[in-house]
Amino acid sequence: MSIPADSMLDLEDIRRGSAISGDDLVHLIVERFDSPPSMHLAYCMQRLLAVSIRDELLLEGVRAVRIGDDLFVDDRKLTVSVATCGVSSEKIHFGINVVKSGVPPGVRAIGLNDLEITDPVGFAERVASGFSREIEGIEVAVVKTKGVL
Repeated sequence: MSIPADSMLDLEDIRRGSAISGDDLVHLIVERFDSPPSMHLAYCMQRLLAVSIRDELLLEGVRAVRIGDDLFVDDRKLTVSVATCGVSSEKIHFGINVVKSGVPPGVRAIGLNDLEITDPVGFAERVASGFSREIEGIEVAVVKTKGVL
């Protein structure tokens, strides 16, 4: 994966001329249709997805630290992500390094292979299931809660 500069969405990355790349990642894509879409909600869902990944790593015996929307293991970066919204939906892309090679110079990376997680697709499927359960649980909580005036 290598993101060309004209496809980057993070204004800080664009301003700094940052590179985003990696030789092998497993990708999670979330799109939620809403009217009107909310950038705030997109970032909230991005953080929830980061927590879902961290939870699954913990089940694998891996302790990860979340700083914002990034996950680190032993001070090495495991993930890359972005959240945005279009005219009708919120969108999130989360890439999890399978291998640590191919990242930009100066980035200390780690991959699922380094963590002895040998089935990245199965790992991503478990993350997606956990994230979906969280979203469904939120929807149930919203419906069953009485509002106040």
